[in-house]
Amino acid sequence: MAKNLTASGHLHTVLPTKHISDSFRVREFVLERDPGGKYPQTVLFQATNDACEKLDELHIGDEIEVEFDLRGRQWTNRDGDIKFFNSLNVWHWDVLKRAAPAAPPPPSSAPDEDIPF
Repeated sequence: MAKNLTASGHLHTVLPTKHISDSFRVREFVLERDPGGKYPQTVLFQATNDACEKLDELHIGDEIEVEFDLRGRQWTNRDGDIKFFNSLNVWHWDVLKRAAPAAPPPPSSAPDEDIPF
């Protein structure tokens, strides 16, 4: 089974870190693939443990390429229904292109109320 799966896209969303246990953390993020296409795809990936904080180095809109493992598991709910879950566990990424910095807000045309006279 190949472990070197890759995908690229623009960083769309980074979610807060979830503390699953004392020794395991997960942080999910979304890549938007083919943003200019007719049907852009928003794909959920996850980073674990030390990689959770490294996501802070990225900015929304950055174009990145991720290397990930495809993982899956089976779960049986209380009603006996069998469910299957997949996760895209990212272990490395490269920034291909930084997002343009956000433009500063335009100056306010309202009078400054802090003037002491």
